[in-house]
Amino acid sequence: MKVKRHSASSKRFKVTGSGKIRMRRSNVGHNTRIRGKKRMRRLHNYKDVPAGLNEKVERLLGLK
Repeated sequence: MKVKRHSASSKRFKVTGSGKIRMRRSNVGHNTRIRGKKRMRRLHNYKDVPAGLNEKVERLLGLK
């Protein structure tokens, strides 16, 4: 039987060409005018998934 990936997780995480899993940063949804431009530029970049969650996210995405 084919195992389906978790569709909500596939929308939230992105796998790079080298195989790293990246995720969006929080605090960019609303009320962004009160934060500085430098902070907002940093928040719009992706970041690596923490090491403790890496295996769980791989399982959700169907990579393992």
